[in-house]
Amino acid sequence: KAVILTGGGEPTLYTHFNDLVRFIVGNDLKVALITNGTQFDRVEKDVLEVFSWVRISINIFPGWEEKIRVPEFGPRTTMGFSYVYSTHEKTDTFIRIKVMADKYNPTYIRLLPNCLLGQEELLLEHRALSTRLEELDDPRFFHQLKLHEPPASHIQHCSMGFFRPYLSEEKNAHGYPGTVFSCDSVVLNSEALQFDSRYAICAAHEIEDYLNGKITPSFYPHEDCSGCVFSKHVKFLDSVQHVPDHSEFI
Repeated sequence: KAVILTGGGEPTLYTHFNDLVRFIVGNDLKVALITNGTQFDRVEKDVLEVFSWVRISINIFPGWEEKIRVPEFGPRTTMGFSYVYSTHEKTDTFIRIKVMADKYNPTYIRLLPNCLLGQEELLLEHRALSTRLEELDDPRFFHQLKLHEPPASHIQHCSMGFFRPYLSEEKNAHGYPGTVFSCDSVVLNSEALQFDSRYAICAAHEIEDYLNGKITPSFYPHEDCSGCVFSKHVKFLDSVQHVPDHSEFI
């Protein structure tokens, strides 16, 4: 029902980005975007108006306040900010983000630590972030709690892959770009700096067979996804997926 354009680099740098978005919308799908906000001059006006939501990743680099430029979106677009917090950041970073928020008026500002940290260090960052949020006293900021936890042992196949499969540019088993993974964070399950092939589900053109149960993932979430930060999502989606009659939710 929807496509999120994200990950592995800046989506708006893709040469055919505008045509891709038009293609998605032309096929009656909703579309959302996660971006660093520095390349909006490449996005054409009609495309800016069709996003269901846009999330601007606030990255702290030289000149970030000038280079991140947020345009006008369509009236139905929800626009928010996201910032990966670190206790090593300068103390005025939150104030500078607030100034940018006053300028562009995001609906929310999501805060979370770097999920690549080990569990103990991640917990410390979460505690420090909670303290900073109390000091900020700004309702636009919200703290997203992500911790490493394997999905429950009864979950045979990750439900994230059923509800929100991730299409990567990684080469598939056929040698062509376009591999489907169960989510966009399987890299967290190892020290690899790219997606591990054991988490690959299928090639892009095989996605319908996967969703129809004709292709079975080769990894076991409880054992192979010890670094999962979506375990609570997986538990919830698994319960929804196995409801015998979905009519009460429609």
